[in-house]
Amino acid sequence: MLDGRATWADVIEANAEVIQRRETEAKEFVQKTVRNNDLPVAVSYSGGKDSLATLLLVLEAGIKPTLLFIDTGLEFEETRKNVRETAGRYGLELVTENAGRTFWDNLWTFGPPAKDYRWCCKTCKLGPATRLIQKNFPRGVLSFIGQRAYESEQRARKGRVWRNPWTPNQLAASPIQKWTAMHVWLYLFSKKAEVNPLYSRGIERIGCFMCPATDLGELRRVKDISKEYAEWTAFLSQYAEKKGKPRAWRDYDLWRWRRIPDSVSGELGGMQTDGAPGPSAVPDDSALELKTTTGYNPCVEGVSAEGVFTKPLDMERVANLLNISGPVTRSPDGKIAECPGTTVFAEGPVMIRGRTEEQVKKRTATLREIVLRAMGCAGCGICVARCENGAMRLEGRVVIDGDICTHCGRCLGPCPVVTFRDDELDI
Repeated sequence: MLDGRATWADVIEANAEVIQRRETEAKEFVQKTVRNNDLPVAVSYSGGKDSLATLLLVLEAGIKPTLLFIDTGLEFEETRKNVRETAGRYGLELVTENAGRTFWDNLWTFGPPAKDYRWCCKTCKLGPATRLIQKNFPRGVLSFIGQRAYESEQRARKGRVWRNPWTPNQLAASPIQKWTAMHVWLYLFSKKAEVNPLYSRGIERIGCFMCPATDLGELRRVKDISKEYAEWTAFLSQYAEKKGKPRAWRDYDLWRWRRIPDSVSGELGGMQTDGAPGPSAVPDDSALELKTTTGYNPCVEGVSAEGVFTKPLDMERVANLLNISGPVTRSPDGKIAECPGTTVFAEGPVMIRGRTEEQVKKRTATLREIVLRAMGCAGCGICVARCENGAMRLEGRVVIDGDICTHCGRCLGPCPVVTFRDDELDI
């Protein structure tokens, strides 16, 4: 330090030994992983700092990978340009897949994505990634990814080498799994790497321009610099009007949560954060449908599905019949009902979680059947006769006594409401 002022050059010099150790270990990991797996080598590149550091480590390990880029259709133009320039700078083959307008085409169906409702990751990332790998690497690929344990609890639990159950032809590995963001930046500075110019404009998350994981301050910066944000603002205004959302929902970007955290509600001081759907939200005679998007979710443990019923739900009925799947809890306002692995919102969105793909599929099918029964029960009593514990009774429509129900699921099975609606449902 000179005269109490330190430059980045001073910081790099002071940490040179630490960075060198990290770099050496990471390169040895890359070389060992390549030796142990007879697969084509690629680097999944997003235009961000972590994937750039990963690319440089792979190159310095003496390996020339293919560069993979998934354009979600929500990328900054600066990022697309950075991807092309990076491939050209290092003389790498660039393989891309584009989600096109998939996000916008599904937006009115699923509603705004949220921190706890990331349907967009399945449609805009997982789908294109699966197509890219199947088309270009039918026999498999070893893909180095800039994933770090400090980014999320789920990533901290994940090993350094893993397979995504939804892209089985991809073996993924992270050389920087135990690096902090500071390690990454110091490494890039020491290599004089050309980073995405968005970082110098105050953008920390390089990815979808309106990612719900982005904090409020950064969203404000994105709005100022992104040409793409105008279409998003227009959608939010139309959605808020149609769903009867209060002004705070738009002003404070509360669309980023399906379940607004207590800490956020506390900061808003009791301000109204939800509202009733407007009169044009869904025609009363419209068919009840469940639309889902399922896949591996890096932000939760295991597999998840996000979906939406196309009509608002009678939560008294749905929460009561949800006992079929397990013990039910409800939010104080009655608009959210949960049982193990399943969350249902009054407006129609649902989230299903599980350890495996099969478990999620089974829970999704069960939830669909429960909601159809709840919303359209004809009071025939067929399911009541199946209940061996006397937990079901008819009061015009079937009702479950949650204190008696053992959640065995024996009441599920042939039901007029479900059987005669199957041909109408798009799942």
